[in-house]
Amino acid sequence: MMSTTENLSGNGTLMKPKPPSTQSSKTTEDQGTPLPLRRSNPYNYPERLLFRGLTYNGANIFDFPVSADPITHVKRIRKLTMRNDDIIITAFPKCGTHWVSEMLHMLLSGSTYYAAQPKEFAMLEFTDDLTVLDKMTSPRLLNSHLYTNLLPEQILQKKVKLVHLIRNPKDVIVSMYYHVKQNAPEQFNFDKFLRSYITENYIVVVVVVIVVVIVVVVIVVVVVEIIIVVEVIVVVIVVVVIVVVVVVVVVVVVVVVVVVVVVVVVVRSMEYL
Repeated sequence: MMSTTENLSGNGTLMKPKPPSTQSSKTTEDQGTPLPLRRSNPYNYPERLLFRGLTYNGANIFDFPVSADPITHVKRIRKLTMRNDDIIITAFPKCGTHWVSEMLHMLLSGSTYYAAQPKEFAMLEFTDDLTVLDKMTSPRLLNSHLYTNLLPEQILQKKVKLVHLIRNPKDVIVSMYYHVKQNAPEQFNFDKFLRSYITENYIVVVVVVIVVVIVVVVIVVVVVEIIIVVEVIVVVIVVVVIVVVVVVVVVVVVVVVVVVVVVVVVVRSMEYL
């Protein structure tokens, strides 16, 4: 069996294709079109992941490396004309879209050469002029980090194939850290970066759950005691009152949690601006 670094050339002999780099001059399978230069961070990518408070169609929107504002660009993506043989790779950033994109390209082209264009060329939120995608030959291999409800509407109307990647969140965070670190300030460290993923929100949730459990237990105990010593009609009235009180308490707690979460997210986001 061949190793992962070896491939079969067109005549069946073993070859070791060099990975793409900033100085790459490798050609496509037709050996005629040179690969474009690939920069390690062409779009100032990490800094553009910061949430700006924009939402569309129920999902958060981040800044994109395009000339249009984020919401306008997402609206254009939503109206993008799809084809029945289109393939879209979707994933959270740093889940392996580059590798999967190259593998799918090799399967579609029947070769072991890297794609002529970098993955970002067919990335929906990174493509300033979406009409460029219309000029791609079928089947088109597209990709995106957008939420499903921000993808083209026609993915539900046509036979578009979605390849969704899921990676261990711990590995994602480590990979993203080293990606961001390339252009981060010197004082930037993993602990600070980790807090941008895991905020105090989980503490609030745990406290709320504990409080709700305690309240429910107390209510059950009180109701049981009342049933033992009080007439049924009185029990019903008391239960109704308790239920109303519980509903009010839950509503208040939910409102408080939402406010706290929003404040924490905004504060954490501002730390990285």
